[in-house]
Amino acid sequence: AKDVDTALPFAERNSSDVAKDDLAREMLYLQRTIINDFPVNAVCFSPDDAYVYSGDNHAQVKQWRVEDGKLLQCVKLEGKNIWSLDVSPDGSKLICGLQGSKTVFLLDTNNLSTTKTWNFNSSVCRFSPDGTKLLHS
Repeated sequence: AKDVDTALPFAERNSSDVAKDDLAREMLYLQRTIINDFPVNAVCFSPDDAYVYSGDNHAQVKQWRVEDGKLLQCVKLEGKNIWSLDVSPDGSKLICGLQGSKTVFLLDTNNLSTTKTWNFNSSVCRFSPDGTKLLHS
């Protein structure tokens, strides 16, 4: 296994040159290549653009620092195939939808601990712009 502290070579680039989603996918593609071969299905930025969250086929949620590509936290959820991730507008919560699972997870972004679960089959989840509502399908 490679060192998870390895900085990505493009981390010094000006992110305004690349769309946020493209930058997130590029960062996670390179990080996945360096660290492991788990397919990443979902990525999202924190509202302040300081962090990227990824979800993979092994139900692992990871928090990466955008500035240097460092892996900060990782948690394994019950289930498999994280299909969607979304961060609340205030950056304090992360919602995770797992493909084929009957549980949706709400995580605290400070420590990636589960703060709430819902028992419904939903692979796509999103916060409303004010963070008070949740969409799922």
